[in-house]
Amino acid sequence: MVSSRYLAQELFEGLGREGQKKLGAGRALLVGCGALGSVNAEILARAGIGFMRIADSDQVELANLHRQFLFTEEDADVFQLKVHAAKEYLAKINSEVEIEIYDSRFNLKNGEELAEDVDLIIDCSDNPEARNHIDQIARKLEIPWIYGGVVAAIGMVKFVAADKGESIGSWFDFDSGSELFSPCQDGILNTTPMMVATLQSTEAIKFLSGNRDLIRKDIIYFDLWKQEFDRIEVAD
Repeated sequence: MVSSRYLAQELFEGLGREGQKKLGAGRALLVGCGALGSVNAEILARAGIGFMRIADSDQVELANLHRQFLFTEEDADVFQLKVHAAKEYLAKINSEVEIEIYDSRFNLKNGEELAEDVDLIIDCSDNPEARNHIDQIARKLEIPWIYGGVVAAIGMVKFVAADKGESIGSWFDFDSGSELFSPCQDGILNTTPMMVATLQSTEAIKFLSGNRDLIRKDIIYFDLWKQEFDRIEVAD
């Protein structure tokens, strides 16, 4: 007897077979393939998303490996493009998932083309310019997206209902790049992006599987080092 790849996930009451089927038809764009992007990509591939497009222009470096999954020392030795390394690795995890890669940065010039045929955009970037472009493109195409911010041991996640006109501009300073409530610290604890990406992927699975009533409107904020977790309300 051959069991379903997703049997354990289908047995989860919140998802079930119908939710898994919808997830399998879901399409997402990942903007970035670094710490957040690599973890999101692996989680969603294992979960059984139908289609992923990943956009990133960076190469793998040794300093990436402490926090960026999908990549190896061999990739870093040859400065492999992250999207190529990711596609090769993800295909070994789940050959049923359609993966398309784009080895350029997401911006206002290519953003519409990259996002026009997806259901959801996941922010896996690390700079305010990219998030500004995601915000603009998402609102123009009326596609929701999931913001993810990381610094040191601090993480923030927000589902942005751009399909309903929501923008992060009310709480994100695009000029300075500072995120509200985010302290100015250097470095990054490797578990922080893992937690952020896990929360992002969970919201993505909810959305793509049809469990949209369970998506929260507030910001999820945490400090892993201090083991502090909070939710921050955002005014409509």
